[in-house]
Amino acid sequence: MQKTQETASFYDGYWPNNVPDYNKTKEYVFSIVPKRHYQLAIDGGCERFGLI
Repeated sequence: MQKTQETASFYDGYWPNNVPDYNKTKEYVFSIVPKRHYQLAIDGGCERFGLI
């Protein structure tokens, strides 16, 4: 659970600060990810930061 919280904290700050158009990017991501409940999601970039 600790790693999950660290990952969430990282991305809560990363995305708004490092994506040129946060709202457009958010809209795009939601358009390509199927609408359902996910228990686990893996982002390949997390490993580079030691978050998983």
